[in-house]
Amino acid sequence: MLIYGLLAALATRLAKKLGSTLNSFVMAGWNLVIGLFMGGDLSIITWTLLELRY
Repeated sequence: MLIYGLLAALATRLAKKLGSTLNSFVMAGWNLVIGLFMGGDLSIITWTLLELRY
């Protein structure tokens, strides 16, 4: 938990620094890509034509 706290603090500082210069859509896209490479899964989302269900 100590390592997590340290990494979360570092990530927050990095996001603040990059957030002032980078577009928010670009940051969200990179967050999605990195999360997928770290084991994320999009199969829990049901994609339909008119709505998005969880």
